[in-house]
Amino acid sequence: DLSRHQARTRLAGAVQRAQMICDGTELIRTHPVSVPSADIEIDVDIENDTQGRVYLWGARIRDGADDSTARYVSFADWEPLDSERERDLARRFVAWLRAQCAPGRSVAVFHWSDPEVSKLRSILGLAEVGDLIDPQTGIYVDLLRVFDAGFLSLHGSSLKTVAKLFGFAWGVEDPGG
Repeated sequence: DLSRHQARTRLAGAVQRAQMICDGTELIRTHPVSVPSADIEIDVDIENDTQGRVYLWGARIRDGADDSTARYVSFADWEPLDSERERDLARRFVAWLRAQCAPGRSVAVFHWSDPEVSKLRSILGLAEVGDLIDPQTGIYVDLLRVFDAGFLSLHGSSLKTVAKLFGFAWGVEDPGG
């Protein structure tokens, strides 16, 4: 019975979190973790204006996991956006992204959670980006799913919470974007 299984799963999670509190542990590994890799790895983040329109597509690109090759590329529009300007900006980003997909070289685009994918889908539609964002065949990798498949965090799995657990610190007090 599905509801009984869900109840048992929630109860097991509550017991595990209670044990973490007793042990003073904020993070545990629950399963082996396998982070995909590629010849070209791109970390993507977006920023929205007060109307929810994406005015910045930021990409940190590197050769594989070699951080010494990393560089930042941004696609931004600092003027007030309407649907057409937002779509043009997203198309510029997607054209650049497709240009990174050279024959014989694998590409992985890493993001945390759904905003980057859902915004591409809503701005451009599946006809333009479906091949890039398809969970089975696309190049986008949701690192939140990778994290949740292998770890349990006592205080949730937002990027800012998880990054601190792995020793990362932002260079500003309020890295909210």
